Amino acid sequence: IDRADEIGDLGRAFNEMTDSLKKYVNQEVETARTLAHNKNLAILGTVASKISHELGNSLVGVQMMLSGLKEEPLSQSGRETLRIIENEMEQNSSFIKGFLRIARKPDLNFSRCSLDGLIRDVLERIRPEADGRGIVVTLNWEDSIPRIPMDAGLMNQVFTNLVKNSVEAMSGPGSLIISGKAVEEYLVVSITDTGCGMDPETRERIFEPFFSTKGARGNGLGLAIVKSNIEAHGGTIECMSNSGKGTEVLIRFTLGQQI
Repeated sequence: IDRADEIGDLGRAFNEMTDSLKKYVNQEVETARTLAHNKNLAILGTVASKISHELGNSLVGVQMMLSGLKEEPLSQSGRETLRIIENEMEQNSSFIKGFLRIARKPDLNFSRCSLDGLIRDVLERIRPEADGRGIVVTLNWEDSIPRIPMDAGLMNQVFTNLVKNSVEAMSGPGSLIISGKAVEEYLVVSITDTGCGMDPETRERIFEPFFSTKGARGNGLGLAIVKSNIEAHGGTIECMSNSGKGTEVLIRFTLGQQI
């Protein structure tokens, strides 16, 4: 209401009240989601300890028997079967380790590091695959961004996973752009690709443990671990995507926090 009288004042006051209420509701919804996520992680942590103990013992026993079988004379078919069993064992072991990483709060080894330097290392490792598929990789980083306290190993896992996901989302030539800028008291990192994108239902679930869009190739722990690692650094992560229009992942860290 564009009026310079009591009615106009009432309209503006009502609009301000509406905006304030929207912000409050959104904040309460996000708080509820965070509490539910933390509760699920606590339950997973308890279950994970028991599962890892029982399965770990079984895997050790099977590995010992496999070592003994390797010394025995086996047919070609037997050797191939043995190789398949070993591969399955490695996958199970990897799954258990991933399950533990998401279910338990990670132990952080903080040091003040240059995040763009870490991201450049990740991009150098992925560049041969990207170049071979015609994917243009670009890093835009503000020079004024200071070093931040982080666990370099966990951050390496975070950006390796996110960059690989972006590359895999593009079936042909495309672009992958990573940018970093300081916005007020935050460092905002954006990872944008021109891949296949996601529908709203998939987008809402990508950070859930065991949810995967990769079928048999994925165990659904990668992005859940990414979210856990970022939150352990006091950061946040969100995803914006539409089917056929690519994906943008936004990560926020607080600048100036103490180690």
